[in-house]
Amino acid sequence: MITLLTPVDGITLLLLTDAHRDFMKRYDDGTLDRDALNEGWVKRYPWLPEKRDRERDMTGPAHLIISWSCDAPFEQIKLDISETPDFVFPARVTKGSVFQSAESGVYYSDVTNFQSGTRYYWRVRHGEETSETRSFFTEEGVRPIMIPGCGNVRDIGGVNTRDGKRIRQGFVFRGSACDGNEEIQYGITDEGIRVFSDDLRIRTEIDLRGDVGQGPFEGAHGVRTVKIFFHSYDWAHSDAEGREGLRELFDVLVDPGNYPVYIHCQAGADRAGTAIIYLLALLGMDFEYILRDYNLSSLSVDDQRNFSKNEDAIKWISSLEKDYPGVSISEALIRSLIDSGVTEEQLAAVRSLLLE
Repeated sequence: MITLLTPVDGITLLLLTDAHRDFMKRYDDGTLDRDALNEGWVKRYPWLPEKRDRERDMTGPAHLIISWSCDAPFEQIKLDISETPDFVFPARVTKGSVFQSAESGVYYSDVTNFQSGTRYYWRVRHGEETSETRSFFTEEGVRPIMIPGCGNVRDIGGVNTRDGKRIRQGFVFRGSACDGNEEIQYGITDEGIRVFSDDLRIRTEIDLRGDVGQGPFEGAHGVRTVKIFFHSYDWAHSDAEGREGLRELFDVLVDPGNYPVYIHCQAGADRAGTAIIYLLALLGMDFEYILRDYNLSSLSVDDQRNFSKNEDAIKWISSLEKDYPGVSISEALIRSLIDSGVTEEQLAAVRSLLLE
């Protein structure tokens, strides 16, 4: 007999870790000054000494442990998770292997990459025996993503815009480079490639570093790689190369056949951060939210990303305020896209694709 243990039926599960919650609670305004706190910084954020280990990325999601008891060997057990009670379509989540607990007859699996604000159904099968069906909900809001070997990965969707619309989940992911180097501890693993292409079903890798050599996909695993020489912050629209990068990015984003896309640079903070700032502004997010999303990169191995203390970011916003007086920063960002050669038809097409 199969007996479901955890999670209990009807519970709402958390996708954000304690580190995420503590960080966002204190960083909402993007103004915390690390240098001014000195030693008080570590006292206020006791988890930061762990984060300073450059092999420790704290941007990943919370993991859900699903457990049950039965008499069958774990090799013969099937865990089903779906967004519908008939289980016709498996959920696009990442399920770990089934393990046996120290307690006899108890099994568990570590599952991650759930969508936010979603109801999931689950059951366990062995041969002809099927357990009862239980369901749980996931919290609304930011959706961190786990891709083994990558860091600073988030889905930009699952959040409501100021106009009451919602950014679609599973369409645009942002994060670090998939290939590793000696300076930053990234390098997608074989399991990461499986999660990237099978679980998340990403079709297009948008590499904002330009042509930096052979990547892990290059047309393999069903993933198309697009290389764009992209500039960050003010340079994204203040010179010819930067404006060309913006146009090339939106040339990719207007094609529905390219989705889901994964937008990255090296750390996923500056160039990718700039691209996502433009995209979130276009989709109708308040600039307060945009700042907080940018600052979340501080939890990655690339360390501190405080928008209000980043001189390049400050210069960028100052230039926007000067060039587009009397409008919000979000509107100035949209106008700078148009002045860079991105057409209003392209902007409307991207909005239509990514908003529901």
